[in-house]
Amino acid sequence: MIILGDVNIQPDIVDNPFTVKFNHLLSVFGLLQHVWQLTHNGSHLHDVIITHSDVVLRSVQLDPPMLSDHCQITAKFDTPVRRSVDVARRCWHLFDCDEFVRDVEQSTLVQSPPLNVDELFTLYDVTLNKHAPHKIVCLCPVELSARCYSVDCRAEKTKTWRLEKIYRRQRTQESLAAWRQQA
Repeated sequence: MIILGDVNIQPDIVDNPFTVKFNHLLSVFGLLQHVWQLTHNGSHLHDVIITHSDVVLRSVQLDPPMLSDHCQITAKFDTPVRRSVDVARRCWHLFDCDEFVRDVEQSTLVQSPPLNVDELFTLYDVTLNKHAPHKIVCLCPVELSARCYSVDCRAEKTKTWRLEKIYRRQRTQESLAAWRQQA
């Protein structure tokens, strides 16, 4: 699991009550926060990368803010190998509600309900299995074939950043037009 975003609680201020609660929540679920540099115009840390403890973060790079007041964060991960898992699922597509209600009404569930809760659940499960039986399904991991952020994207971002710098220094219509055209 990888969570990315702007949390607006300033995790860099360790005695902030919201930060304390946030860090407690992360530890309860075995999650790690990987960004510890200031991400919001150099003033505070707002943007986070949170992963489960089995995800290895190889690198994090922060680029200065361009069109936003937040840094752009680029990260590389080593994700754990996901294996196939067999799970039991009910065949709900076979389920006929009217037949199920009719069978429940004629069963001992209604005619003479058991006093023991375990027996009640067993009878209910037997009736349900008749109408929506379990089926073993293999859940296989899906490999993603596309990368969202490529070398080309990074090159374009660098060009845009350079043109913004030129505009911020010169403040001319030409440099503004070049920057906007690139962005």
